[in-house]
Amino acid sequence: MSAEAASSQVDFRGVIAAIAFELSVARAKSLSQSLDFIPQTPDIFPNTEGVYAVYCVLTGKATRLTFRVCVDELTARAIVSASTGRPFEEVTPESGFDFVKELANLVSGGIQKHLQDQGIALGIGLPLVVPGDKPTPSIFKKTPFDYVWLVSSGECHLSCALGINVTQAKLLEHLAVPDFAAAEAAAGDVDFL
Repeated sequence: MSAEAASSQVDFRGVIAAIAFELSVARAKSLSQSLDFIPQTPDIFPNTEGVYAVYCVLTGKATRLTFRVCVDELTARAIVSASTGRPFEEVTPESGFDFVKELANLVSGGIQKHLQDQGIALGIGLPLVVPGDKPTPSIFKKTPFDYVWLVSSGECHLSCALGINVTQAKLLEHLAVPDFAAAEAAAGDVDFL
């Protein structure tokens, strides 16, 4: 691969990562309604064993993306408690996990839309939900996650990761980082019930 081709590949991978990164923060803020989430870079690669994980796979001619969100049960419940004003004790683990599933779906749908707006068609598979007491499926143990980040509000941390498998780099060469402010203003708020 030539230096120019390698540079181009890094650029569009960075654009896809920027889209996922921005959407994870924006969707966490809009879903939680009352928490101000900020992005952080983790000091170490987070361990996914023993935590609740949602995997979303997006596939098309040009690329296959795997987006993952991981969180422990107590954090998921704390986010829902803060978001809804319900006492922590009244928030079920299922409600906490519903938040994470919805977040993963919204981020994946947003990635799909932003890439579709730039001419890259992607389909989204049903999210795979892995409870903390179940092992990570082998297909995802082998998935290389190119980008890992935290979306945090106080002590509440959501671990996000994105794997990018490029099949036709030529189709991705024109990608640009979208105007997120305009897109978010047009989309409005999302309510998590």
